[in-house]
Amino acid sequence: MEEAKTLGLSGINGFMVLSIAKDSKAKTMQIKPNDVLLAINGIDITSIAQLQDLMFRGSIMSVKIFRAGAISTLQAPLVF
Repeated sequence: MEEAKTLGLSGINGFMVLSIAKDSKAKTMQIKPNDVLLAINGIDITSIAQLQDLMFRGSIMSVKIFRAGAISTLQAPLVF
């Protein structure tokens, strides 16, 4: 909890990204280390089990994140 306050994350519930694998979908979506994942495909993340389920359930089209004091939604690029 103290770490969350130090990082300016009080009141934010999510999971902090520690690193991004090269050539991953996360990198393509421009997710960065220290981003806090809040939701995937519009579903709020409330547990590590839910995060894992959402990550492996199917296509990830959007990810809501907290970065540098602001909440934003990153969209997956369209691939044809």
